[in-house]
Amino acid sequence: MIDLDLMEKVWCDGDHALCIHPGSELRRGKAEVMQSWMEIFSGSVPPVVECRLIGGFKEGNLAVRLVEERIWPRGTPPDGAARVLATNVYLHEAGCWRLTEHHASLPLMGRGRSISGEHQLH
Repeated sequence: MIDLDLMEKVWCDGDHALCIHPGSELRRGKAEVMQSWMEIFSGSVPPVVECRLIGGFKEGNLAVRLVEERIWPRGTPPDGAARVLATNVYLHEAGCWRLTEHHASLPLMGRGRSISGEHQLH
């Protein structure tokens, strides 16, 4: 079950909180970010969300994680789950890690393709 109070504790406070859901606009600030999550999970039956770590790094007080999320309606088989790729950025502040950015999108690449090898940025 989704715990919005727990999710709120994960996010950093203030304007550092940024969130982009698939097909959505930028949500800026903790209040807007939490409102977006409340809208997503306020249905009579919140969806099932499974998360798998693909990769990431940590440098100083910054950590970046690339994850694959599988999302489907609760009470139905996961066969038709939507596949979402997300980048989560965390800041280490006041002794704990807080999520500062979540950017999720529907992938255009096929399911079997992996992220590896030489890459050119732009």
